[in-house]
Amino acid sequence: MNVKFKRKHLLWGSLGFMALFLVATFIIAPFIQEKQVDRLLATGDPQVGNEIIDLIENAKTDSRKLNLIQKYVLSWSTKGYEHPVYMSPGLSTWHEAEETWGGFTLEETEPYLLIYLNKGPKMNAYYVNAVVDYAHYLRKTEGLEEATQFLEQKEEEWKRNPNYYWDEMFMLTRPKMLLEAGQTEAVIALLLEIETEEKQRLAEHQYEYGPTEMWTTYLVEALLREHRLTEAHERIEAWEQADMKMREEWAEWEEEETYADGFDRPLSVLKQRIERLIKEGKNEDFGTVEGHILREDGTPLEGVFVYLRDPGNANQSAHAEMDYYVTRTDSSGYYQFQEVLPNSYQVGLGLQYSHVDGYAWPVDMYDWFQVDYGTEHTYNITFLPLMDVIQPVNNVEETEDEITFAWKPMEEAKTYELSIFIPFEKGGGYSVPVRRQITQSPITLPVQELANLHTTGSYSFDENGVIFEPERLLGLSNPDGKYSWSVRAFDESGQEVGRSVGYRLSEETMGDVPFFHLMHRELSASDQLLLKKQIEEALVSYKQDVERDPHDVHALRMITVLLEHQSREGDQELNREQYYDYMERLSTLTDHPNHYYHLVGKAREENDWLAYDEWFGKYEKALEMQGEQPNYYIAKEHARALMEQEKWSEAKEWLYYALKNDRSNETVIDLLALELYLGTSLDAVVSLAEDHPVLSDGFENWTPYVQDVVVDEEMKAALHTYLRKGAEAVELPHSKGANQVFLQQLVNHR
Repeated sequence: MNVKFKRKHLLWGSLGFMALFLVATFIIAPFIQEKQVDRLLATGDPQVGNEIIDLIENAKTDSRKLNLIQKYVLSWSTKGYEHPVYMSPGLSTWHEAEETWGGFTLEETEPYLLIYLNKGPKMNAYYVNAVVDYAHYLRKTEGLEEATQFLEQKEEEWKRNPNYYWDEMFMLTRPKMLLEAGQTEAVIALLLEIETEEKQRLAEHQYEYGPTEMWTTYLVEALLREHRLTEAHERIEAWEQADMKMREEWAEWEEEETYADGFDRPLSVLKQRIERLIKEGKNEDFGTVEGHILREDGTPLEGVFVYLRDPGNANQSAHAEMDYYVTRTDSSGYYQFQEVLPNSYQVGLGLQYSHVDGYAWPVDMYDWFQVDYGTEHTYNITFLPLMDVIQPVNNVEETEDEITFAWKPMEEAKTYELSIFIPFEKGGGYSVPVRRQITQSPITLPVQELANLHTTGSYSFDENGVIFEPERLLGLSNPDGKYSWSVRAFDESGQEVGRSVGYRLSEETMGDVPFFHLMHRELSASDQLLLKKQIEEALVSYKQDVERDPHDVHALRMITVLLEHQSREGDQELNREQYYDYMERLSTLTDHPNHYYHLVGKAREENDWLAYDEWFGKYEKALEMQGEQPNYYIAKEHARALMEQEKWSEAKEWLYYALKNDRSNETVIDLLALELYLGTSLDAVVSLAEDHPVLSDGFENWTPYVQDVVVDEEMKAALHTYLRKGAEAVELPHSKGANQVFLQQLVNHR
């Protein structure tokens, strides 16, 4: 059979094939490769850096190459953390794989930064990132002079652009580098030049200039290093006035006051310190911080990156090439920082796996220290061997109604805290405390007690918002779940002295793995509906389970969990009457403190103090049966409930109990207000503040706020309002002075 083709058919066929080839080459293949890179990036695959470079190098057009540089070189997600493990009191990060990609180095990004600087758009945030990153590259490879000359050139080009706008990160990188190099006179001159130019530019557009917080911070630090205290104080005052005016304008635009005053901002705190130094006639050099990082047996940890983090960056990731205060330990584990600005600090550590294999740093999240003028602060760190776990371990299946947890006791431990880690379906998870005041190992617990733990307080997210994870809602009632557990040890003062969770990477440190399965029950038909993500059907089914068996504790708990979940998701308002009816039935059956405490909260919201006393009494008794006492937070909230009823003596007793167990000392704030209201001598109140600096967000001594307070009738009325109705009900006095400052601090902190 002969088949004939016309020329036009051959032509159209060839064109179609070419079109498909071009689509596959220029669109489909790059799209697939980019998705693969995204997956590798999400897991920290050690090869993802090479894949990104390959993707950029093979881009067929300049626009495509620039977009890829924006996404993979100039975004913060690929800046690189450099440290497989980062530890600090307030933040710890790690990579799950022992070998992982740490992000691009400045040297690796250099050719792509140049491409973007030469061919990319000149007025966007990516361009700013490219300029700043390339300046850091120049400082590292060519020196400070080359970096600052480059920045000055780019600043002039930026300002000549008709679409010029003020970009703080861009325009203040040069003075920041000079400040880090100790060239304080050059910093002052440059910042004042920037101020003059900005005033002129804004005036041309009929706008009023106001100093920004970052600009003021750099100028004040430079002035303080030059011992120009009065000028530094004046500059902070100017910033405060501008900041207050801006906030008032925003509040007026928002038609409500949504911005708190700046009394507790770092610059305002620094202002108070400067005032004290001026009053005392002090004008000294900055402080020094030093210490050793060792293992318990005295082995020094060499090559550890050490960071000083202030309240502004304590919970941000660390990068050795861009952080201000960063150094490394020497062969003896010693580190030192000189010329440290007076402020509150925590120490962060950038570590290799070899540093932490089999060891942990049991640090308190509130471990802040204060650096003042002329002070030398020593901060030593000791890594302790991980505690040994005994049972349950190695994925054992627990099938009985009781479960025994055992670990090797520590001689210096007074109490232990037992926690269970619940994983998320999409990765990650969170830890739930089981018991906090355990006095011995082993401890045997009813499995039902674990099932009653509150496991719905954390969520995982994707680009569409909260991920619905039925396994998380089932919590420890899920027989298909795999859980891990850990224990922490505390001495008599409440200081952590050991923990079991950490890195065990070698054969010598591996030991038993604290993973287990709870196989004490089978999934019910209602559970199966929930796991199929049929939440409405599951809720109806659980209610039917309770109708058939009013003592079905699992079904009762799941009803409360699902009702709470629906309200948190925003699908519907919480049916309070229904929710608390089931919660009351659940608490009666379980006698569990968590369930009683929900009813305590309901009674307080409704000001039903008879019911409040009843439920809180049951809550205390249930805790006592477990050998536990209320933690500091619940004790503080109970004290506040008592103050709402004007039960001052009982409230004071509970606040002192809370303060004794509050590692942050934040409880002292309410206690200071109560003691002032009750007429306690000012000397005693000042002593209380001196002994308990607040450590929740830095090292904050409240002594300056209380030492000049005068408890007149107006002040007593304001304190009464605060203690009874809360911060939002307080009206600040019109007169300026110590009373207003103290009340403002109360309002802002609550």
